[in-house]
Amino acid sequence: MSDHGSTDDTGRDPATTRNTLSGAAGQVVQSGEINGDVHLWSGAGPRLVALVALVAVAGLASVAIIAWPRATPTAGLPNPADFPADLRVSADLSYNDEPPWGYVSASPTFPGPALISKIEHTNVSMDDSVAAALRHTDAAMLDTQTIRLHLEGPRDHPVRITDIKPVIVSKQPPLSGSLVWAQPQGTENSAEVQVYLDDPFPVLQTTKLGQRTLVPTGPLFPAKTINLNPGETSEVVVTALARKYSYEYKFAVVYESGNTLKTHVVDNNGQPFRLSGPNCEAHQVWSYHAAYVLSGDFSLQPAAHPQHMPGVC
Repeated sequence: MSDHGSTDDTGRDPATTRNTLSGAAGQVVQSGEINGDVHLWSGAGPRLVALVALVAVAGLASVAIIAWPRATPTAGLPNPADFPADLRVSADLSYNDEPPWGYVSASPTFPGPALISKIEHTNVSMDDSVAAALRHTDAAMLDTQTIRLHLEGPRDHPVRITDIKPVIVSKQPPLSGSLVWAQPQGTENSAEVQVYLDDPFPVLQTTKLGQRTLVPTGPLFPAKTINLNPGETSEVVVTALARKYSYEYKFAVVYESGNTLKTHVVDNNGQPFRLSGPNCEAHQVWSYHAAYVLSGDFSLQPAAHPQHMPGVC
């Protein structure tokens, strides 16, 4: 018997050099010096443990194979990921690329030398591409803006659109920096649904053809609702008008999904829609720091008198 202060012939403390070993007798004996406990297995022990471990691993592998999610949907069946979980609404502004159109900015240097140079050095029709380029800037459309709202219902249940209403984000005096204007080149098409942002409480209104233009006949909702069956689509083409102010705005689509009333907010790819009334100096006179007019050869020509331009006020 020895206490903790004793040492062996090598000068080492046995208490600090214990090396408890477990295994078959032949393996333990071959391990060399032993200082500690020894646990010996019988000959059948390791094989039994290995067999149990193999069976357990095989069972887990079979469970994993059964539970592993499929990488691709079954051939011939629709992929649920391709369908919206709930109502999806997108906005298309490409309708505005056909003249007449106007874009106005608070900056007097709009649209900038790069875009003007691009227009002046091309020989192809630039009416659509110019409008598309301006549409992707921070400028506001002048006077009128048409937005095609594409509605797509969820795959697994119907929804019912009960209202579409504009949400005014900001309201300011008409922008007066720089104007780019394409005059009418034929009959102007008008959507059947309009909203007048200058109204105290703007709502979507149905219209009818008057003597020269469409005139409002009353609110579109709640007299009308849009029912979308599972996976069904529909479109509402809205023309927004502004005469007195400039606006940043979005649309709120109100709909019923089951027993729940929900709202989906629609904007222009993360930005609000922008629309400005004309900046009028006097009756039938527009006034801007700078102005450009799209000419017949699709070049932008500076207006001779941007602060005194003929226009509807």
